[in-house]
Amino acid sequence: MTDKKYQTFIFDLDDTLLDFKSAEQQALQLLFSDLKLKLDEPAKQAFSNFNQSLWKKLEKKQITREQLFEERFHTFFKNYYQLEINGNSCSDQYLSYLAYGHEEVDGAIELLTELFSAKKAVIFSN
Repeated sequence: MTDKKYQTFIFDLDDTLLDFKSAEQQALQLLFSDLKLKLDEPAKQAFSNFNQSLWKKLEKKQITREQLFEERFHTFFKNYYQLEINGNSCSDQYLSYLAYGHEEVDGAIELLTELFSAKKAVIFSN
């Protein structure tokens, strides 16, 4: 067996070092609170399903990224709550909350501390 030595480690941030699902749930909770709506499990699941369907359409190039950001909140709140909202404003608010999500994956801090002290880590995110 050979002893491999790596010069650099490259990590994606979401769901590798930071718990994206946790940040997503916190952002959604804050957004619903802003709109004075209760975020219960059926609403979470309905939003998740709808959001995932839009991301699949984006991957297939059936919609643009801009359409996804506008539609996911405008259409969801209209269909699920019969509530008219500005999709872009709602998306901007959600993304601002999402940016504050910072719950790390177990062991991430210890791993990064060791790699950064050896100057061997780079982190990327979209």
